[in-house]
Amino acid sequence: MENDLLKFVLAANVGTATWKKKEKMSVHMSISGRLWPAKGVGGILDDLHLHLSCHEQKACFFPFTGINLKGIFEPNQVVLQSTDGKILQERRNPKESFNNHGPSSQWDMLDLLYFIGYAIWNYLTMPFNFDLSGFKAKEVESHTENDEQWRCLEVTFPDHIVTHSKVQFFYFDKYGHLRRHDYFADILGSVPVTHYVYDHQQFGGLILPTKRVAYLRDENNKVQPEHVIVCIEIIQIGFN
Repeated sequence: MENDLLKFVLAANVGTATWKKKEKMSVHMSISGRLWPAKGVGGILDDLHLHLSCHEQKACFFPFTGINLKGIFEPNQVVLQSTDGKILQERRNPKESFNNHGPSSQWDMLDLLYFIGYAIWNYLTMPFNFDLSGFKAKEVESHTENDEQWRCLEVTFPDHIVTHSKVQFFYFDKYGHLRRHDYFADILGSVPVTHYVYDHQQFGGLILPTKRVAYLRDENNKVQPEHVIVCIEIIQIGFN
């Protein structure tokens, strides 16, 4: 069947039955890499806490840019507000602000909030949401790397999910754990990016990776190990 790989992956990571019972996720993480200082927002994500909705694309980051500030992400709106609820900055249709950006464009805080909002939400909910309505997943040609063969899932995202690119590729080892994630970062000018994914651990009955390192790929689709653009380390995950 077309989705045999997806079924195997979901079962290996404890499956959709457990995931469907989850509503909210709280995460403590650290995000570094060359992308952030290049965009003028270095150091802001070094020690980050967030709450997100497991089944709806919403996230709240705190503190965000200041000890008494928080950032709220939704696909069509980002808001910077004080902890007492006062709105300080707001942007509707935030993706549109990137339309005139070039490779050297600097980001403001709402640009950063939009980018990490959709990116982190996707990283923390995959692959569990891949069997929801609107996602299309199929197994394609496997990939061999470091003498390991990884099965590949091509996933087409629904229009209502904000993500890096419409079609992305996910490579899983013999245990069903995600090892590599390839996409084109449309918001950065459709640059080709590869994530390597490590250190899977169990949180709330679900198996999730705790480290990601993102690299650029060249015109021959080869990973450029000297170009580390993002590093993500999960410190703790909780559910409620």
